[in-house]
Amino acid sequence: MSFTVARSFVPSAALLLPVLTLGSASALESTQVEIRPLGSAYSQGATIPAAVPATLNLPSGGSRLPVVLIVHGSGGVDGRGQFHAEALNAAGIATLEVNMWKPRGVTGPQNRPRHVMDTMPDVWGAWKFLADHPRIDPEKIGMMGFSWGGVASMLAAFDLKPAGMPPELAAARFAAFAPFYPVCTLYMPGGLARALLEKGKPTGAPMLLQTGTRDDYEIHPLACQRMATEFPSLPLTLVMIEGATHAFDGLGNATFTDRSAKNGRGAEVRFIANPPAAAKARADAVAFFRKVFSL
Repeated sequence: MSFTVARSFVPSAALLLPVLTLGSASALESTQVEIRPLGSAYSQGATIPAAVPATLNLPSGGSRLPVVLIVHGSGGVDGRGQFHAEALNAAGIATLEVNMWKPRGVTGPQNRPRHVMDTMPDVWGAWKFLADHPRIDPEKIGMMGFSWGGVASMLAAFDLKPAGMPPELAAARFAAFAPFYPVCTLYMPGGLARALLEKGKPTGAPMLLQTGTRDDYEIHPLACQRMATEFPSLPLTLVMIEGATHAFDGLGNATFTDRSAKNGRGAEVRFIANPPAAAKARADAVAFFRKVFSL
């Protein structure tokens, strides 16, 4: 594992300029599509929608494009996905941002599904959609997620699939992962998702995990630093952003109580937007995917 503590949030022009100048809105094909979830629900009583809406952005450049699946957090599609998609698209990487909450009627943390595994049929349905798309390279499908979507990224990185998946997708894999603040406390000994991860095994796909040192979801602010010793076979690059909160790359500030924080103990959670840190994290994510996809 490589590890960085980011203490300066002012990105250099040399780092950000290529992301901001590549491509253009006129060169981007953006369409609304529907994803068919694959597999069954994890929690008793949970239902899986027949279809999940998504936004597919295809940069110009012919076929065999690399792509990143973007999975939202508990608040649903809120601008973070678009913020990162614009930079990825400008770098020649397609994006697919799913809206898992719309067909489920979810309005926020208070009525979201009981478990992230209940939304993994959406994730693997999206993988199948992308692998079958004529302009996508099925060997270059990456995944990015925020909070809830970050946890989903961790589950996919451990090859955890829902029951009832088509047998021909048993070997389906994502090529790379970039979870944002995926609540590392969940995967530590005694964590709510620890037993689940122990049923899986890291696929070997590289991961860039970015989180803040003031994330109120964590029991210990540096829980993510333990990922290397807990899961030594996970190819992890960890960036801890000094002073950043959960959702530091969001569009605004908020404070609320989430019963799932602190490993299910519940806690007041702060979201404090940090635009300089967000810009740096976005550039780092683009650089990560470009390296993995050999762009």
